[in-house]
Amino acid sequence: MYFPFQVYCMFLDGALPCLIQLNLLLQRADPIIHILYDVLLTATSTLLSRFVKPEIVAKYRIGEVSNREIEIAVEDPKNYLTFEKLFTGLLAKNKANKLLEEGDASQRDVDKFYNARLHFHKAAFLYVIKNFPLDNEVLKHSRFLNILDKQCLFECLVLGGTI
Repeated sequence: MYFPFQVYCMFLDGALPCLIQLNLLLQRADPIIHILYDVLLTATSTLLSRFVKPEIVAKYRIGEVSNREIEIAVEDPKNYLTFEKLFTGLLAKNKANKLLEEGDASQRDVDKFYNARLHFHKAAFLYVIKNFPLDNEVLKHSRFLNILDKQCLFECLVLGGTI
């Protein structure tokens, strides 16, 4: 018996969109520095929440603690979600369960797939932590350049709208 490659492709189909959207944002021609820090924080937190327990995600808030502290927490297996709770994507999870139920895959094959998912998310997260400028002070403080937020504030204060 072998575990179908198709299931891994289904997993990637569900796992990659958040990274693809971030990649597309970074390729835009118009200036995005005013939203970049928040987008990077959201993407990094999303990656972390896909394989680490919620209480650890809450304890080690991206941007509020050092990257080294987060790396240490991520290396500790007791902080990982159980295989059943790891982000898989609906298609991949259903297909893996179906293969197991029908006897077309062994529990060992499914566990190997779950372990590969864990390592994918962990590697993606560690790459982001090491390569994204999450501790860049200029980027952190560039939020004030967000004209849309200023416009909203102006409308609320001057024109009597609501926030």
